[in-house]
Amino acid sequence: MHYCDTCRAATTHGEAVLKRSAAVCAECGTENQIPFVPLLVITGAGGCGKTTVTQALLKKPNPYFIVEADYLLHGRGGYDSWERYWNHVAIVCRTLGRNRQPLVLTGWAYPSQMEQFHSTQFFSPIHYLVLACDPETQKQRLEERAYPDTQVDGCIDETRKLSAEADERENATVLDTSHMTLEQVVAEVDSWILQRLPG
Repeated sequence: MHYCDTCRAATTHGEAVLKRSAAVCAECGTENQIPFVPLLVITGAGGCGKTTVTQALLKKPNPYFIVEADYLLHGRGGYDSWERYWNHVAIVCRTLGRNRQPLVLTGWAYPSQMEQFHSTQFFSPIHYLVLACDPETQKQRLEERAYPDTQVDGCIDETRKLSAEADERENATVLDTSHMTLEQVVAEVDSWILQRLPG
């Protein structure tokens, strides 16, 4: 929702106009000035280091704001699909982006999934970092968490799919964490983020 500067209607923005940092009011067509901040998405299936890295990043001072998707809704909350849940996540990110601080979103999502939501057109640019690891390492990590075999196999398959999708995108990077220490992974992720911030 937004309140148009001209008609004061409380409605959704119609479309983004990146070159003028504006959003078109769906009610009257006026261009409203809004901030477009970078959205950097750190994703990956279970066992690849996503949550561990997020917790480490949150313990250090950062020139970016971290949004951990898992904390927004546990188990999808009242949403009847993962699509509705991730659409909610995108809306929350867009709302936080009004503070003009680059956003780092961490959670298990596909780039193609995120970009289907209306709210994601109001970020510029969007980059994705897929944390991955080899099947043996991922299996060991998940078994240490007492994951059932069926979930282990599912996570390994998701890593393969996420990596394959990232390989086809210019705005996506895959980081193999198989043989890296936590300190090394955190340093790599932080460097990846900083290289993509404006200025």
